[in-house]
Amino acid sequence: WLRRKEDFPLFMRAREETGVWPRPLSFFCIKAQLDPAFVFGFAAWSQAQIEQGLAKLASAVKQLKQRGAGNGSSFQIQPFSPAASSYWPSTAVRSN
Repeated sequence: WLRRKEDFPLFMRAREETGVWPRPLSFFCIKAQLDPAFVFGFAAWSQAQIEQGLAKLASAVKQLKQRGAGNGSSFQIQPFSPAASSYWPSTAVRSN
């Protein structure tokens, strides 16, 4: 779970920038209204790959906060429904 739900859009954007794709917990729920959270699936990753992926994601979130938070940023939390989503990539590092 995120400490601040205002950070949810930052994490969503950081996923795209880094290629580390944790799924929003809401992906697994149709009706439940949950606090913003992500599910990380690292079963096939080595410890080094997990640490590298988390560090990469954390760095991207930090950079996004520095660029956008507190200076008129237009980050907004968008409602998400897995039933309305056509596709959500699996939790994996994508090569660019």
